[in-house]
Amino acid sequence: MTINTILRNSIIGGIFLVLIIPFIVTNSLFFPFITGKGFVFRILVEILFGAWLILAVTDKRYRPQKSFTLIAVGALLGVMAIADATGLNPFKSFWSNFERMEGLIGLLHLGAYFLVVSTVIQSEKIWNWFWNTTIAASVLMCFYGVMQLTGMYETHQGDRLDATLGNASYLAVYLLIHIFITAYLVVSRRYNLFGITWINRQAKILVGAAIILVQSFILYRTETRGALIGLVVGVLFTCILLLILGARKSLLRRTAGGILIATIVIVGGFILVRNTSFVQNNPQLQRFASISLSDTTTKSRLLLWNMAIEGFKERPVFGWGQENFNYVFNTNYNPELYGQEQWFDRTHNVIFDWLIAGGILGLLSYLGIYAALLWYIWRKESVFTVAEKSVLTGLLTAYFIHNIAVFDNLISYIFFFTLAAYITQKSLPKQTHDVFEKNRIIAPVALVATIAMIYFVNVPSIRTNLNLIQAISQQGATVRNGNDVVPFNGDVAPNIEYFRKALAYRSIGTQEVREQLLTTAERIHMSPYQIKGNTDIFALAFAEGKNQIAETPKDARAYVIMGGFSDRVARHDDAIVYLTEAQKLSPRKQVILFQLGATYIAKKDYEKALPLFKQAYELAPQFDDARLTYAAAAIYAGEEKLTQELISTFTPEFIAGNDTLLQAYFEKQKFDKILEIWKTRVAKDPMNAKARLSLAAAHLYLNDTKSAVIEIQKAVELDPTFKEQGDLYIKDIRAGKNPVKP
Repeated sequence: MTINTILRNSIIGGIFLVLIIPFIVTNSLFFPFITGKGFVFRILVEILFGAWLILAVTDKRYRPQKSFTLIAVGALLGVMAIADATGLNPFKSFWSNFERMEGLIGLLHLGAYFLVVSTVIQSEKIWNWFWNTTIAASVLMCFYGVMQLTGMYETHQGDRLDATLGNASYLAVYLLIHIFITAYLVVSRRYNLFGITWINRQAKILVGAAIILVQSFILYRTETRGALIGLVVGVLFTCILLLILGARKSLLRRTAGGILIATIVIVGGFILVRNTSFVQNNPQLQRFASISLSDTTTKSRLLLWNMAIEGFKERPVFGWGQENFNYVFNTNYNPELYGQEQWFDRTHNVIFDWLIAGGILGLLSYLGIYAALLWYIWRKESVFTVAEKSVLTGLLTAYFIHNIAVFDNLISYIFFFTLAAYITQKSLPKQTHDVFEKNRIIAPVALVATIAMIYFVNVPSIRTNLNLIQAISQQGATVRNGNDVVPFNGDVAPNIEYFRKALAYRSIGTQEVREQLLTTAERIHMSPYQIKGNTDIFALAFAEGKNQIAETPKDARAYVIMGGFSDRVARHDDAIVYLTEAQKLSPRKQVILFQLGATYIAKKDYEKALPLFKQAYELAPQFDDARLTYAAAAIYAGEEKLTQELISTFTPEFIAGNDTLLQAYFEKQKFDKILEIWKTRVAKDPMNAKARLSLAAAHLYLNDTKSAVIEIQKAVELDPTFKEQGDLYIKDIRAGKNPVKP
């Protein structure tokens, strides 16, 4: 066996290892469902690429051939390199962060992966093994989903299945792709499905159908509407192509006709019964039935896309760089998004994502990959059969439709580039055998370069992540105060050291480290226990918060986080400075105005607070929370007429159910209003002993001791364990004291 054969086989084995990446969950890392997968993929690709370089230099068969797909992928990498370098945050555009693990570095690895796969896997036999292996892996993933349904494994998004992907949408697109890969093997005459060839076509169809049904069921239980719509459209498209182009009276054509009719009947029937109690009482069906232009999610998507259009107009050629949609989102924020996610970093639309990241050139480069693949599938010299063409086209259609409402992730990218490599490789002529003389330089150079790449690209980032996990975790033996666990064991010094180590690498995730540092410092401030080193962590938090602002001076998020932290640790003047800058960068975002107004209230500067709450309310007066918060500000400012005007549309139950007004009334000593609120709460929940106690306190503030005693006695009746304490309260009241507070 020659060295080249060993290299080739090792590379193929490494490519097969990529199929286990979806199953990797690293609980020892920050963002365990994302970072472990990302680091393993990067390291694996770096090793494969280094080995491929040696192979390609010594054997012409493994060198890339000129192809439209290669040109499109190269154009995408080149355009995005320019876009990221000229964007607003080149560092983040290159490295991304722990939550996404994408950026230019991720895209370069995908490009390298495409290059290796498209040149090394040339055998039909190996492709057959590869597709069967990934289908088997998808079945295993479905089994994990079934375990989540039974409750043996936990889910991470309510009842929506997410398996080892940690996100229901990520699992959905994984299964969506594999449904069509399974169908591809079923219709293909050249490939078997778990050993079943086309000779036993009925058995092959039955086994494939069983696998597809399982995959489809788990996809359905992810409740990902974009994936389900993509599946329906992809299936319809595939069946129509088979009916138009398939051989008459063929089994596949008849099967396609049956699937087409069944799909139309199921979808049409569902639309007809979408408003029935059967559908509305089923959480999964109700979620799909809620798809409409008036649906909250749909409306938010449309608003995001409008923001993206405005951002595209500002930088139409090369866009803003990857990972920089947050700048567009903040600048063009639509107040109608109040009450939803306030820090979107994706447009949730593949077209707008690429328009923002790379401008029109980035989008055209990305779409060029689709165009190249469709060209190779449907050109006159295509190696694919009509059935294979139909399924592959259906797959690309379903995938694209899914991405119209969601966004890509590492796993979906891997399979998209794998399909691109497969379609391209099958469409190009095979290289002739042409082995060159041994090259004594390339092997050691490639080895050194690979080791250097693995270290510099991954090791600092992994160490940052590991130190961050330690920094936000308890160190040493747990310290208790009664039944309470004392945060950080009463000494935050070890955690500070881990934070310093994490920050020292200045790698991917630096911003996330700083944000976690500020959160930790805030937890220490809010803790009722004396924690050693609190002054040091405050100093470090403020310093790093300022560093983040200095590095990203146009990012409203950095200012908001620093402003919120400063406010909560009672540095109100600092908070006002940061939040004012944030408001300039995102002038229409209500949460910033509310935060700034709350800071002025904390300083008891009600005259400056009220206009901010008014401005926030007028940006989107249809939201009750905004009106309620504005009313609370009016209470603080002593504007009773304005307060009554604002709350006049609310029911007493709504007013009583919110602590915002209650806190404002208490601060302004409006005890009659407090009494009304607690009477309403008790009327709604008369068996609540704690509510009775708060009502008693309200009576006491109005010097109604008789009513207060009655409520305490009722609280004792509801909660006998409170009798001893209640009797003491009553004794104090009769002695002229006020033992309780609301």
